Amino acid sequence: MSGLTGCATYGDQQQAALIAIEQGDYATAESQFTVALETQARNELLYFLEVGMVRHLAGDYAGSNAMLQRADELRDTLGFNSLGVQFQNFMSSPAMGTYHGATYEFAYVNYFKALNYLALAQQTGDNQWLDAARVEARRLEIILNEFAANEGDYLTVATSEDEQAAGFLQVLRVLNGQYVDPNSLIYRDDAWARFLAGIAYENLREWDSARVAYQAAANAYEQGYAEQYQLGAEATRLAWTSTVRMMRTGGGWADEWPRLVEAKGLSEEETRPLAADEAMLLVVEHTGFIPPIGELNLFLSKREAAKSLVLEPVITGDEAQQLEQLGWFTLHYADTGIIDLLARYQAGGLWQVLDDPLRSKQVQLGPLWDVADEVGLLNGIGPLGVRVSVPYYPPAYDEPTASELRLNGASHGTVVAMANIEQLARQERLRLAQDEMMAALLRETIKNAANQWVSEVASSGDDGLALLFNLAGRAAATATARAETRHWVTLPSWARANAVRYKSVAGEPIALSLHADEQTLWAQDVVLQPGKVNIFYARTFGH
Repeated sequence: MSGLTGCATYGDQQQAALIAIEQGDYATAESQFTVALETQARNELLYFLEVGMVRHLAGDYAGSNAMLQRADELRDTLGFNSLGVQFQNFMSSPAMGTYHGATYEFAYVNYFKALNYLALAQQTGDNQWLDAARVEARRLEIILNEFAANEGDYLTVATSEDEQAAGFLQVLRVLNGQYVDPNSLIYRDDAWARFLAGIAYENLREWDSARVAYQAAANAYEQGYAEQYQLGAEATRLAWTSTVRMMRTGGGWADEWPRLVEAKGLSEEETRPLAADEAMLLVVEHTGFIPPIGELNLFLSKREAAKSLVLEPVITGDEAQQLEQLGWFTLHYADTGIIDLLARYQAGGLWQVLDDPLRSKQVQLGPLWDVADEVGLLNGIGPLGVRVSVPYYPPAYDEPTASELRLNGASHGTVVAMANIEQLARQERLRLAQDEMMAALLRETIKNAANQWVSEVASSGDDGLALLFNLAGRAAATATARAETRHWVTLPSWARANAVRYKSVAGEPIALSLHADEQTLWAQDVVLQPGKVNIFYARTFGH
């Protein structure tokens, strides 16, 4: 089983750049990403994403948007590879092909572009940047509406399920060892991104558009987003508070807003319009990095007597990584369902059931064994078996300690979780796990079957020479069996926020800071603009 230890994942390869970001050395981080990614056409999207984020963190908002715009432009072009290129990528390794990006990554391209434009508008006082933020907000809403149209929004899903049918499906999933409904993992909407769109409209004094965006955010939080991504009730409350504030600011909702205040448990004071000398201060804290995607090695072999195929994990790395890999295999692939165990019993009796089902997956082919033989599947597996690699995602990190916001040294409460980006990314990986395994098995068996055919032709009937050719080909196939572990590694794990009304004096500097665990995580002196949402960004680590 040579080559089973694997190579460094994409996250491992970018560790130096990530450490530089944590230390605030953004020039070094950009240089590291440029050296690693810029000249590789297959990683073009990643180059724009990673450097765009580094420049955002450095406060170079225009430079950040220049890179993120390039990433955005690739959205519609990356999928158009020729069939020859697609087949070449399939037959080599996903990690060697062009990186196409995940759905949520493109949504967050627009999210960070909008943040950049809001910051530029605040820095310069030039409304052209607010107009640009509005355009970006519109683009983001279009993307999110497409998600809702394609996958069904939270309200549609919640009201469309037949309770009896849904109950039957749940029982069948458990019988088959599938404890998670894939439909519950779909990225349907982004409440926090919709809230951000509301800020852009509000600062342009487009009260009704702001109300619509804030209300869309509130509905998404309430109808499933907060539950899916394990957020508390505070995010929903902030979205409803902002909705009612826009109703009262723009007028025309005299009958509706009091009912909403009562229904949502709000107060008239927190929902009143901003006074002439008041500013709304919104501090957005992005924490850490989303966890890196790991690589799990699997070994596929055949058991002719039982007419079955067996898939087993090959655990590598340190103790923590081994536990993560075993946990991922058990969750997604192992024989944990009653139907799986019955199939084991039919294949080999009681001893087959007791043969460590949590560390293996057995598929009984029965009469399909001859079909598998005819189409070359068994030949592709061969007597030595096949090694495949699939991505895996580590367990969820705990949310960092809630940061306390201080203005001029006085406490103004703690930030609240608005988006759990790492959970979003994890659920996308969970949803794709079965498809990724099947693609990996298909790819490696086809490669090995082709290798055996070439070996037989090249050896001209010499069995010893054929064996050597076959072993060499399998070694080469094993060396190129790499899982796709690339992703936007500089994305934060959480987005959290605190909104505070503050009576400001024109030109008066205010000391903002975030604190946790007796540490000052971030500090900045700012000047607030009355009558607007003043938004400031903090990126924090290690708390």
